[in-house]
Amino acid sequence: MWPSHQTSPPARLSLAYITIGALLVVWSGVWFAFVWNHPPQTNNTYYWVIGSLISGFTLLIIGFSLGRIGQASRSAEAPSGPPVPLVPGQVAPPPVVVPPPGTTPAVAPGQVLPPGTIPPQQPVVQVPSAVPVQRS
Repeated sequence: MWPSHQTSPPARLSLAYITIGALLVVWSGVWFAFVWNHPPQTNNTYYWVIGSLISGFTLLIIGFSLGRIGQASRSAEAPSGPPVPLVPGQVAPPPVVVPPPGTTPAVAPGQVLPPGTIPPQQPVVQVPSAVPVQRS
């Protein structure tokens, strides 16, 4: 039965690489000790022992690297604050709220408007969302 909190696939893959690599290193060490105490007829056995030992260390390194890569990708996927301006030093203009046409109430002289409404005699100016970049 699985625990209530499932781990992510990269974490499971990292754990598999580390486990297989560690077991391969241990059993390659046991094999090397046996071959050292009982020398074979040819040197081919030593190549196989050293090859499996290096493969185990390689799997360990891959497993630990996948853990680091998984942590970095998790922080890269998380949203982080406002969008970055295209040009260094450029600040995005504040958004302009424009009511749809025909929704501005008619204003009688001397009448006070509720906060946030625009009187009809004031022109509405929209600021462009992207400022052209000047190349020097």
